[in-house]
Amino acid sequence: MNKTTILYIRQASGGGGGADTMIANSISHLSPKHYSVILTYLRKQSENINNLYETLTENNIPYIDLPGGSIFDLGQIIKLVRIIKQHRIQVIHCHDPKCDLYGYILRFLFPDIKFVTTLHGWIIKRPKSKFYVALDKLIIRNFDAVIAVSDQICKTGNKHGIKNIHVIKNGIDIKNWQRTEMQISKSKTQIIGFAGRLSVEKGPLDFIRVAQKIISKNSLVEFHIAGTGPEEPAMKNLIKDFEIESYFHFAGHLDANQLQDFYQKLNIFMLTSFTEGIPLTLLEVGAMGVPVVATNVGGVSEIISHNKSGLLAPPGDIKLLTNHVLHLLSEEAEANKLALQGKSIIENNFSIKTNVEKLQTVYKNILAQT
Repeated sequence: MNKTTILYIRQASGGGGGADTMIANSISHLSPKHYSVILTYLRKQSENINNLYETLTENNIPYIDLPGGSIFDLGQIIKLVRIIKQHRIQVIHCHDPKCDLYGYILRFLFPDIKFVTTLHGWIIKRPKSKFYVALDKLIIRNFDAVIAVSDQICKTGNKHGIKNIHVIKNGIDIKNWQRTEMQISKSKTQIIGFAGRLSVEKGPLDFIRVAQKIISKNSLVEFHIAGTGPEEPAMKNLIKDFEIESYFHFAGHLDANQLQDFYQKLNIFMLTSFTEGIPLTLLEVGAMGVPVVATNVGGVSEIISHNKSGLLAPPGDIKLLTNHVLHLLSEEAEANKLALQGKSIIENNFSIKTNVEKLQTVYKNILAQT
């Protein structure tokens, strides 16, 4: 049986976020007997995403680097055409609005190829993003299949007349996210963690604002932050303005093994995002049994049920986020109960193996269409 060769196209914006992790996990779990994947990354000439490429190399995932312009680059299109012809691509799978635009153009050049896109979430950071998202909602109607990573994203797509949507939620390899032997500490200090790209949509400044309120009520705390991004200087400046530098530790970019160690030390994990799909960080910390306080955005409520498997608050609600964290810090039994229920939900509903099987079914069905 001949393998189906799939070309994945992804725009590198900073690199190494949850969507990139999900792409790598999906590729790793596709049936090697039936599928061969070529992963390409579009990036600006000046952009350094070596952290992402190092992670791909460590996981034996081959990739092709395609540097070019920030908006549209004819040179990147020409290189993609060469790759398609050289490797006899049968499916092109795009993963963001810019790549969808490239896919739309390539569809005219290769009408026999099947086109798929995954909606990780429409994030508008600047006027250019707003243009891409508006265009994206029009052009992906012409794709053979659209993957939504959450029910909320699916509903948004339906409102904009997008058909052929399949909900395939993000998942993790559960066995890789388990607590090892419990670390016993004599310290009474409790650790609240944040992990993710330090960019505006993740609300990292709100994490600092909540931390300042918590410290004013409870000084036996520390705040550990994993990740890098454009908001890091602003975070450090705000911490300095609040005069709470001694309470913070910036861990920087962490690989999967380092993240496991990072999560294992936490008493509470806090997500302060303003927009999300299905955040992998919640799946990872939840599988490790860490109590969660999160903003109720995107697909977060598909993972966390308020007062059952975690605590939720509206985005930007500093007061309620603070009260939730303080409550769990003082009520250890309740925090553990929420964490156990959250762990059960993730183990039963967010397995990468099950979700990749659904993705393979989508590939199989569109390839069967004439």
